[in-house]
Amino acid sequence: MMVKITDRIYISDWPTVKTILDNPPHHGISDPYQYFIFLCVAKELHHDNPYFYNLKHFRLTDVPFEVGLPTLTEIFYTSHHMKLALNTIHESLVIYSPDTKIIIFCNGGLSRSPVVVATYLALVGFGFDEAVKFVESKHPACQMNQTLLDMGRTLVSDRILFSLRMKNNV
Repeated sequence: MMVKITDRIYISDWPTVKTILDNPPHHGISDPYQYFIFLCVAKELHHDNPYFYNLKHFRLTDVPFEVGLPTLTEIFYTSHHMKLALNTIHESLVIYSPDTKIIIFCNGGLSRSPVVVATYLALVGFGFDEAVKFVESKHPACQMNQTLLDMGRTLVSDRILFSLRMKNNV
């Protein structure tokens, strides 16, 4: 599954990304390393393959939030990794070639990656609720994690990532 959110931002799942990297061309991508940055936001994925030189990995967790109240350490760790992921998206789209695209993925491409994309869009010009609705309209199967959505809303409203609040070609 690969969902185009904007001309340069895609959401995917791990099986699709693995297929793209193992067997190009796939999903219309002939050379996945030329114009694509891969951003993994799944805690449980481990990448020990040598072909992942343009893959960034920031571990966001669903698990503690699904089974009970998260500890302060888990909240800090996840918030920190969310900020790093958002900065990576921004840098990938602003610093690299205008042809560069980014694929944000987690295990299923349904919960964490849509939240990260919606939060990024809110940081670069959308209202937060508008960004969430926009991502949901492009990816109707997504089931955004409410705790991560709340964390994203806080990051945007507190302007913790103030440097990202600018208009960009996303």
